[in-house]
Amino acid sequence: ASSSEIGGADAAGEGEEADTILALRDVVTNARLLGEEEYVVRGSASVYHALLHLMPSSVCSWFTELRDRQLIASVESYTSKRETPALIDLEMRSVTSRGELEVTALQNKNEVVTRYRKDDSTLELVIKLPASFPLRPVEVEYVQKFGFGEAVLRKWLLSMRAFLRNQDGTIDDALYFWYQNVEKQFDGVEECPICY
Repeated sequence: ASSSEIGGADAAGEGEEADTILALRDVVTNARLLGEEEYVVRGSASVYHALLHLMPSSVCSWFTELRDRQLIASVESYTSKRETPALIDLEMRSVTSRGELEVTALQNKNEVVTRYRKDDSTLELVIKLPASFPLRPVEVEYVQKFGFGEAVLRKWLLSMRAFLRNQDGTIDDALYFWYQNVEKQFDGVEECPICY
């Protein structure tokens, strides 16, 4: 099974999970023909691949709890070479603009640039994906923040960082929740604290 079959190239939810389970079953069935060591290696790689696609925050939590430096280096090296490029590509292809929110994926820099413009206010946010994404946290920072209070901006930034670190959603999901809160600010509605 190819890596795109195992993780699924689209974010189709239940369909993706079913495809992943079927692909893992095929790996186990076909790998029995191989030697035991090769069977374990291929099976482990397939399970790790699926976990990175379906439960990235859980994998990140596991990774941050590792204490063996050699294991940390091995996992990070493997992930950055074999898994991260496809994960970043999927994230870059999934981001979308909506309303006053303009979203641009800069694949050559592994960055997502977001611009929100309304009335006299402009807010520009940059999300930088690390070389070993999702093992290391993404960087989120404001580039331009005219027309918004510092306390509100900090709250939104911390909420987005927490969402990206602790949830299994995509960058596009995080941008959508952030966009909703910005819109609510203009409408005079208090943002939802449990959305993050």
